[in-house]
Amino acid sequence: MQVRGRVEDIYFQPDEARVVIMLSCEDNIDSAELLRYRDKNQLCDIEVKKHSERRSLNANAYAWVLMDKIAKAIQTDKWEVYLEMLKSYGQFDVVTVSHEAVESFCSRWRECVVLGNVTVDGVTGVQIQAYYGSSTYTTAEMARFIDGVISEANFLGIPTATPKEVERMKKQWGR
Repeated sequence: MQVRGRVEDIYFQPDEARVVIMLSCEDNIDSAELLRYRDKNQLCDIEVKKHSERRSLNANAYAWVLMDKIAKAIQTDKWEVYLEMLKSYGQFDVVTVSHEAVESFCSRWRECVVLGNVTVDGVTGVQIQAYYGSSTYTTAEMARFIDGVISEANFLGIPTATPKEVERMKKQWGR
């Protein structure tokens, strides 16, 4: 069962070495189903994370359609266009790794740009700009990404959805 809600209270029970978390649920839930979890001896997997609206597959598909059209216009493949779009409009972290770890580190990320050597507190490493794949983006991050892809398509004279149509896709996110 997965529901959306809020953490109402957290308190510690030092004598039992445990934390008790009180949650309130905003989604309509089947109380009979929820009561199955009341057994204190039943171990459950619990995950609490900040809520973010999911992006629609419609918007993701539209981004890929445009990247395919861009690829054809510049005579490359859509994966190369995707990686370039990530570097232009995507989300990234800057990290420092040892010289020996560069290849292994970069193989685990969607795209990496090696920025160069850096020395911090007498230790030398390699600074890398590591880009996340768009599947990890929040709706706001994906909106910026798609706006960038649309901008590139417009620059190349590729027809795109109207701003009204794009806005409609963005509003569908989270449904």
